[in-house]
Amino acid sequence: MRAVAHPHQDRPNLDAIPDRFEQIARRPRRISVRVDEDICLSGQAVTGHQALAQVCFHADLLGGGSMWINSIFGGSLGTMKHDKTDAESTEPASEHKEIEYPRPDGKISFDRLENVAYSFTNHDENEPAHLKLKDESIPVDVNLAKYAGPSARYCPAGVYEFVKDDAGADKFQINYQNCVHCKTCDIKDPSQNITWTTPQGGEGPNYPNM
Repeated sequence: MRAVAHPHQDRPNLDAIPDRFEQIARRPRRISVRVDEDICLSGQAVTGHQALAQVCFHADLLGGGSMWINSIFGGSLGTMKHDKTDAESTEPASEHKEIEYPRPDGKISFDRLENVAYSFTNHDENEPAHLKLKDESIPVDVNLAKYAGPSARYCPAGVYEFVKDDAGADKFQINYQNCVHCKTCDIKDPSQNITWTTPQGGEGPNYPNM
């Protein structure tokens, strides 16, 4: 990199770089590895490269074997399954302690609206709403009362909010224009009251740097 940044200075011997990387790669790093005996690691001290090589080998073996069994025989080595959907797994707020999340510091963590700005999401304000409620009373009467309004937290774009109206009553507000089309609400809403539909063409997130 020095040779690129300062082309007029004496350039280092670039031919020696591969040898230097090889020396670094061969440098022993002693670590203690404890892995289940089923993947053939005894738990004895090995070098970092040996441990990584063995773990990767057995991971590839299991993953590749499962793929071929599934392709040839129509089965697999097994997958993790749940008896409930994500929506059904949501438990009443009364059964859990409220989590106090730290405020974004603007350096490592950022608020959701700032992150949404990076997605360049755009929706026409007059376009038909693509997030539909089956029953407009459920968000406040059921989800807020029983589950403490999870939609205001699981949505990564701040689409859903519970605000107060002029009379001080709770009101469910949907900020359609923020939607990044992740469909989390369609999957996670405990009452399955939110339906994500295909929005107007040409609208939504645009990730120019991906």
